[in-house]
Amino acid sequence: MRVFVLLFLFSSLTHAFDFKLKGNSKTSEDVVRIEIKDLLEQDLDDQVLNELKRRLWNLRVFSSVKVEKISENQILIQVEERWTTIPIAKFQGGGGSTYFTLGAYDINTFGSNTEIGAQYESLNNRPAGVLWLRKPQFLYDRNLKFGVDVWDINRIRYLFKRNGEDDGAYTLQRKKINLFTEKKWKNDQYLFGVQLEYHDDRVSDFGLTDEQIELNQLNGFSPDSDSISLWHSVYFHWGRLNY
Repeated sequence: MRVFVLLFLFSSLTHAFDFKLKGNSKTSEDVVRIEIKDLLEQDLDDQVLNELKRRLWNLRVFSSVKVEKISENQILIQVEERWTTIPIAKFQGGGGSTYFTLGAYDINTFGSNTEIGAQYESLNNRPAGVLWLRKPQFLYDRNLKFGVDVWDINRIRYLFKRNGEDDGAYTLQRKKINLFTEKKWKNDQYLFGVQLEYHDDRVSDFGLTDEQIELNQLNGFSPDSDSISLWHSVYFHWGRLNY
């Protein structure tokens, strides 16, 4: 009996209130719970309610968020979901080259608050593309984010003289893997991140016009090289952006 009373008191002290969620036809309730679970252990006052609403808005998956206190230990959260799938389409032409891109991404894939994107590219009929993933609430922690990109791209880079005249060109073919993780503190006031990149680059004259190749030859520039590089960076943000 004493053990039961102690457990009841401990539960009351560490779980001040709970919530009911309405309007989420796609987004998992777990997404909301992970985002506010530390607030559920605090006293239910106006400051906590405002912080709760701010966090749900900043998920960017809802077009409307309403929070209503329905009892001393329960709130009602009513949301409207926004359309989160964004198409990508671009086309460019000129200088003897054509380039187009088709793709799409969704910041709330399968209702899990996970961004997944894919993009197909073509430069003069040479295929390339990008795949990426962004996972906020990584390992069920709202303060932890993980991301990864895999690139295989082709880009024409133009060279110019100081007076602005054309001075040749080259094509950069890059295979890249990018990894990063971010950690937030103090209700998103501080952010620390670490990023790692691997580049496998090939410089060539693929896709260049005859005029550009002729300019390269006149300048003694032969775009034909390979390189591999590793990059790492750390960054720190102070301040908070509310959407």
